[in-house]
Parts: sequence; structure tokens; C-alpha cells
Amino acid sequence: MTPVSFLEGYIATLAILLGVFLYWLPDLTPRTIRLGVRVPPERTDDPAVLRSIRRFRAGALLSLALALLAIVGIPATGIGGIADRLVPVAGIFLLVAGSLVSYVVFRGQLLHVKEEEHWMQGRAGMSVAAGWSAPKPSARHLGLWILPSLLLLGAVWGAGLFLYPGLPAEIPVHYTLSGSVNAWAPKSFLVAFSLPLVGAAILTLFALLSWVITRTRTELGPREDWASEHRRQGIFRERMAALLLGVAAIVEAQLAFLSLLLWGAIAPPASGWVLAVALAPALLVVALVLTVSVRTGQLGARIPAPAGPAGGPSSGPSVRAYGPERDDDRFWKGGILYYNPDDSSILVAKRFGVGWTFNFGHPVSWVALLAPFLLLGIALVLLAHL
Repeated sequence: MTPVSFLEGYIATLAILLGVFLYWLPDLTPRTIRLGVRVPPERTDDPAVLRSIRRFRAGALLSLALALLAIVGIPATGIGGIADRLVPVAGIFLLVAGSLVSYVVFRGQLLHVKEEEHWMQGRAGMSVAAGWSAPKPSARHLGLWILPSLLLLGAVWGAGLFLYPGLPAEIPVHYTLSGSVNAWAPKSFLVAFSLPLVGAAILTLFALLSWVITRTRTELGPREDWASEHRRQGIFRERMAALLLGVAAIVEAQLAFLSLLLWGAIAPPASGWVLAVALAPALLVVALVLTVSVRTGQLGARIPAPAGPAGGPSSGPSVRAYGPERDDDRFWKGGILYYNPDDSSILVAKRFGVGWTFNFGHPVSWVALLAPFLLLGIALVLLAHL
């Protein structure tokens, strides 16, 4: 038996965090959405609902146990070679795939009971009113959230422009885990500033996504306290936008560190710390995302009802009434993918998970999904040519 390496311990930690998140995921959605299935309020604690959730959680825990066995147990046998590195990574995929299978199977069982017992019969009122003017973060709030990333990006660009004239003819572009250089490239602006350019692109993308998040519609059910739910979803959007910009700041800090390392402004970490320095930001991002998601819930489901007057929005141009289509289970493929060509919305709130998903029945959704890969491919071709 060989001792557990740092990488294996790191991946095992990620797997445990992800497994705990998957276990609690059914409690993060609104109570009328159980395992991705819309249920009437009086059925939220129906034995069939609770049984499906228990079985899903058992499947998620079993997947976690198998993943940890793959991550820590198999490499400990000393198999060696490339398998020693691939098996721990495969453990994460095993956890996700196993939990997904558990979700699909037990969601299907719950959906079958719902249809067999006609839970929604006579409930034509399960429509959604969306588009009520949402409380949006002020420009000052958005500016404060993005300020750390802007300061980091500005500082690294300033340092790079100052150091660039004195850089050697060949610049190190890759380090081994022991901290030694194993790849060089001729000095050029694109080579020297490749990481700051990536940082600028990432910050632009994250800032745009944050702005889009704060402008998404409020989704309201017909029997809800609309005013309270409106305020709760406003808080949810603020937290998600702040979370995204917080993740951007961590990414910018990592890219700034790597840029200074490539420019020779700082010495490489000691060989025993290279992997820790490289992987710590990713662990921090995962912990931050999970913490905010669990404390907030989908559409603010775990946020206490904000104080304020009860009621709902008055009819007017800001209110758009949707029929039962968006709430219809048949448009939610597996309770995860939303496909409705008749819905003009591009983004809709997830049924299972935290955040939003694309309406795959809208052509713009496919453009938005494929465009980043196309741009990345073009950038890689240009960099390889240069």
C-alpha cells in the first residue's frame, strides 16, 4: 500500500464537498419542485415524494463511496503509470454520473406516481407570471463587487508593461510540479501578456453574465405571496451576481500570480508547494460556490421571507403571464433540460440545481452555447500560428 498523495487528497476533498452538495440538493429548490417534478403544495411531503428523495440520496452517497474508493483506494495499491493519475480524476466523473443516474431513475418514479394519481388534475392555474420589474442591484453595488478584479487586472497589466522591456529573449511558459521550467517561447507581446489577456476576457465575460443575472425575470406562481417572493428572488439575483464576480476575483488573483511567475518577478514556490499553490484557488472557488448555494437555495428558497407589504404586482406592461407551458413537465427533459420553442425566454430558472439554464428550444441559446467554444478555437489557432 502506498500513502495517499497530495493530489489524491485534494481530489478526495473536492469529491466530498460535491457529494455533500448533491445530498442536500433536493432541499435547495422550492418545496413545490421535488426532484425536478412540479407537485401541488399539499403533496410536498407525500410519502412518494419523500421516498424518491431518500432513494436519490442513497444513490448519491453510494456514488460518493465508490468515487472515494477510486480516488484513494485504487492508487493506494500501487498500480503506477498514467493510471495512477487518471483513476482519481475518473472518481469525480463516477460521482457525478452515479448521482445523475440516481436522479433520473427516482425522478421518473415520482413522475409516474404523479401521473397515475392525477396530482395536477383540475389545476389549470399553475401558470407563471414573469417579468414583474425586479429589484436590481445599483450601479454602486455592481461597481463594488467588480472592483477587486479590476484592481488585480490593472495591477498585473501595470507590472507587465513595466517589466516587459527587461524580459529575456525567451520567456518561460510552463513549469513542472517540482518548480522547474520545461518550456520556453520567444519574447513577444502576445506571449508575455497571454495570461493578462485571458484575465481581461474572463472578467468581461463574468461581468456580462452578472449583468444578465440581475436582469432575469421574476418567476411567480399563482398562489404565492407575490411581493415577498419578488423580494426574495431579488436577493437571490444579487447573491448570484456577487458570487460570480467573487469567483472572477479569485481567477484574476491566480492569473496575476502566474503572470508574475512567468515574468520572473517572483520565485517559483518550493517543490512541495507547487501543486498546493496551483490547486488552492479551485478548492476555494468550489467551497465558495457551495456555501452560497446552500445558504441561498434556488430562487432564494432558503432565504427567510423578506420584510415588506404583502400582495402582488399590478397589471401593466411589466407583467407577462405565461400559461401552463413553462410549468409543464413534458418541456423539462429529465427535469434538467428545458426545451420549449414557443417560449421566447432564453434563460429560465433551473428545476433541479441553483441558477438558470438555457431554453434549448430557442435558437439564440445554441448560439450562446457554441460561441465561446468557437472563439476559443480561433484564439488557439491564432496563438499556435504566432
